[in-house]
Amino acid sequence: MKGEKQDRYQLDFWSIGNNIRKVREERGISKFDLANELGLSDDRSIYYYENGDKLTLQRIAQISKVLGVTVDSLLVFN
Repeated sequence: MKGEKQDRYQLDFWSIGNNIRKVREERGISKFDLANELGLSDDRSIYYYENGDKLTLQRIAQISKVLGVTVDSLLVFN
């Protein structure tokens, strides 16, 4: 039971990254522009985020602000 509770609260970073990519593309924002708004030196970092790598809750919050969506909307999986 204890292990089940832990699994329930694990974040699926790959799905979050996929949601970031979808919203970015829907809004017509390039990887370069998103990277620039986040203060990153190049858009390769966005590639990592969209694949679920190197994501933190703080970075998800920053990305959601730039994309104009709530953090919750990036955490919801369809």
